[in-house]
Amino acid sequence: MEWHAYGTSTQFRLISENVLQLLIDKGLSKVVADTTNLPIIAAEDQRWVNEDWLPRAIEAGYHACGMVNSRFYFNRVAVENVVNRVKSDKFRVEYFDSQAAAKEWLKSLETN
Repeated sequence: MEWHAYGTSTQFRLISENVLQLLIDKGLSKVVADTTNLPIIAAEDQRWVNEDWLPRAIEAGYHACGMVNSRFYFNRVAVENVVNRVKSDKFRVEYFDSQAAAKEWLKSLETN
């Protein structure tokens, strides 16, 4: 999943739901999330990810995210806040400066 610009809340949630459906349909458990060009995730969307989307995704088998760091400071903080609120030992996130590094880390894991 690669973000190219700011999206509205509706767009952010629609894309997130599409990713979740893809994880379910394909039986996948790992995602590279490239937030390099994503300026910010709105506070209400951060709450939605933590309280709604991530619990459903983890329940569906989402186990690992290779997060490519945003070049925007406030989005890096927002992403870290979301990740730090995850209350599951079934989910891992690592931060990287490139998609290639994130992909290599995900390949090293034993899950799909």
